[in-house]
Amino acid sequence: MVASRFEEFLAGQRVLLDTATARMRALLEREMDIGWFERYFGARSDAAFHLVPGLCSGGNNYGVRFQDADGREELFAIIGVTRADSAGFPVLDARSVPTIVHEFNHSFVNPVTERFAGQLEQPASRTFAAVEDVMRPQAYASWETVVNESLVRAAVARHVRDRRGDVAGRAAVDGERGRGFVWTGELYDLLGEYEASRDRYPTFQDFMPRVVDYWTGLAPRARALRADYDARRPRLVEQSPPAEAADVDPATTTLVFRFDRPMRSGYSLNVAEEHGVFPAIRGLRWDSTGTMLTAEVDLEPSRRYALQLNGTFGGSLVSRDGYLLAATLVRFRTRSR
Repeated sequence: MVASRFEEFLAGQRVLLDTATARMRALLEREMDIGWFERYFGARSDAAFHLVPGLCSGGNNYGVRFQDADGREELFAIIGVTRADSAGFPVLDARSVPTIVHEFNHSFVNPVTERFAGQLEQPASRTFAAVEDVMRPQAYASWETVVNESLVRAAVARHVRDRRGDVAGRAAVDGERGRGFVWTGELYDLLGEYEASRDRYPTFQDFMPRVVDYWTGLAPRARALRADYDARRPRLVEQSPPAEAADVDPATTTLVFRFDRPMRSGYSLNVAEEHGVFPAIRGLRWDSTGTMLTAEVDLEPSRRYALQLNGTFGGSLVSRDGYLLAATLVRFRTRSR
C-alpha cells in the first residue's frame, strides 16, 4: 500500500478550494433561483441541491442524482471551470448559469422520460438515425440520450426566456439547432404550451403524453428538418488571403472573411493545431452590412497558418436569421521574406 498524502495535498490547495467555493456561492446567490426547478417540473420530496465547481473535470459538466435508502435525493450540478483570473483562481459568472440549469434539468427530465421509454423508443430511434452522425461525436450515442438532451436544452432556453425575454430565449434555441438539435425551436414552443396550461398540466410528467405525441410526429420528418436547416446555413463566400494560398506576404495585416448574408455581431475563431499555427490576432471587427469580418493580425514568414471559423459543435458565427455557420477550416502559407 502506498500513502497518497491526499489530506496534505488538500491542505496545500485550501486557498484555491475556498476561493472557488466562495465564488460559486456568490454566483448562486446573485444569479440563480433554485426554486425554479421544482416550480417548473414539479416538486421533488426531500431533495437537496448541490452546486459543485468541477476543478478537476477538465471543463466538462455533469448532472448527477443519488437516492439513499430512505428515499432522500441528492441532486448535483458539477460545473467545469474553463476560465481563470490573473491570479489563477476560477472565474464563475452569469455565463455559467445556462450550464448550471442544464445539469440540474437532467435530474428532473431523465427520470420522467424513463417512465415513458416504451412509448418513445420507436419514434425517437427513428429520429436518432437521422442525426446519429452528428450526435455520436458529441457523446450522445443513443435515442434515450438525445431525447433527454433535447428536452433539457429546450427547457434551458425557456429559463433564458424567463430571465431575459423571448429574443434571448430564441437565440439560445439557435445555438442548440446548430449542434444538431434542429427541432429545438419546436420543443421550445411546445414547452410554452406547457407553461401556459399548468392548471391542466401541474407537472412535467403530466405533460409527457404531449411530448410523446411530438416525437411521434417528428420521426417521419426528422431527415427533412435536418436537410432544410443545413440548406439554410450561411456560407463563407470569399476570403483574403484566398483559401489554401501558398505565397502570402508575411507583411499582411488583415484577414478578411465575407459571408453570403448578414451575420450577428459575435465571432468564433478557433485553433486548428493539426493544420497549422493559429495567427496572432490583435482585433476583430464587422463592417456595417454584417457580411464582412476583418481580423487584424501579425504574421511571420514561412509559416503554415490555420484557424477554424466556429467549433465542430457550435460557435458564435450565426446569421441574423438564426442559422449557425458550419465549422469552416481556413488555411494558408506565408512566403519567406
